[in-house]
Amino acid sequence: MILTSFNDPIPFESREVAESLSFTYHINTFDYPILHGHKDIWEFTLMTNGAIENQLNGKSYLCPAGTVFFAGPGDVHRLIKAGTEKPRYINIIIREEKLKELLSVLSPDMEFILRDSDHCFQMNASVILSVESLVHKANLDLGYSKQTDELLFAAFLLILQQAFVQCINVPEDLSPFETKVLALSSREEFLTYTVSDLCTELHYSRVQLNRLFQKYFKITPHEYLLTKKLNYAASLLLKTSMSTAEIACTIGFSHFSPFSIDFKKLFQLTPGEYRKQKGTYFLNGKGPSVNQ
Repeated sequence: MILTSFNDPIPFESREVAESLSFTYHINTFDYPILHGHKDIWEFTLMTNGAIENQLNGKSYLCPAGTVFFAGPGDVHRLIKAGTEKPRYINIIIREEKLKELLSVLSPDMEFILRDSDHCFQMNASVILSVESLVHKANLDLGYSKQTDELLFAAFLLILQQAFVQCINVPEDLSPFETKVLALSSREEFLTYTVSDLCTELHYSRVQLNRLFQKYFKITPHEYLLTKKLNYAASLLLKTSMSTAEIACTIGFSHFSPFSIDFKKLFQLTPGEYRKQKGTYFLNGKGPSVNQ
């Protein structure tokens, strides 16, 4: 890992080391109004003072002090100062392959949960103090020592742990059945599930499952699965350069035509029209293109 600032160049003798590291780290006190994307990195940002408006994938999130927000590969965003107080935030960037390695040990489903979330959450006050303490200790170590690496990694783990807790948090008044379904739907393989798979995982017959879904979700199991899959497909249309046929296959459609018909029923647009009108997607793997 490396501790630096957007404004501070990496010392020449440290560049080779920095380029080989999976983490970069910044403390910033300014907004970043330029719309930009992240090709192969995840960026986690903890607001410590002031407020930032994070405009992410066409949506706007107000992020005051105590908020963590993040962006992954395919996301497009910019940071706009909100309010009169000068913003200050801690920014940790990790390469996608390294995060995947870490999550494969901690929680294989975590990446999918992060991608499917609102990309922001409130940090526990005591955890914020712990992160800032670790960052302060790392600042005291001007070299790129093993101790610095361990301190920054510990700070990142605290943020990641809070992200996991917040992103899978469910309302306390949910029934056991709703809780089980929501937990199941956070799995990446859920995108290719059939109603039969739901019956197997939840240990209900088709008749029982249909009755429970109608009771708690007011739709059939098939409609629930289809809505989840199509919403994820819409996300892929906006965030990736995947073809519509590839996206259809990813969410379990063996043919494009049924996918296109179902997609238009939900969004009143064909997949191609949706991608064109929303205007944020990747072209030829070269990064985001934004139509104003």
